[in-house]
Amino acid sequence: MKRVIVIFIIISMLFLSSCGGTGGFFDTLVTERALGKTLVKDFFFLIGNDVEAAKNLLHPNFYAENGGFEAFVEDFKQEHNADILDGISIVGWSGEGSGSGYYPADDYKYTYQQYRYELIVGLKPMSIYVEVRTDEYGYGIYAFEESIDQ
Repeated sequence: MKRVIVIFIIISMLFLSSCGGTGGFFDTLVTERALGKTLVKDFFFLIGNDVEAAKNLLHPNFYAENGGFEAFVEDFKQEHNADILDGISIVGWSGEGSGSGYYPADDYKYTYQQYRYELIVGLKPMSIYVEVRTDEYGYGIYAFEESIDQ
């Protein structure tokens, strides 16, 4: 049993030492999540104050299949009876994650950070999922939708 514990400790030390330090995997992950979180918070602030500046924080393919930002605003208003252009206030934060995706047929790969917030959108309380994506097309908010898996 002691031998198993020693082996586990050695493997753990090797893994953790490779993740630590400047430029390590863990540092990169923490930095990407922090940058994404700042981008999302900036979007929340700007959407009710400077729509054009807020639009600059969106991924180039944000809601692209459905007509872009203007169509998103109208669809969101119709579906949720809440207008994001009236402003967004953060009530709470309920989680974050990150990962990557790859579609071999199209040789398309991306990384993402995801965040879940409790918000007041316009005047309506909502749980919202936001995804920040990085891919060959750019960087920015790729998804903004009601979080239904609470």
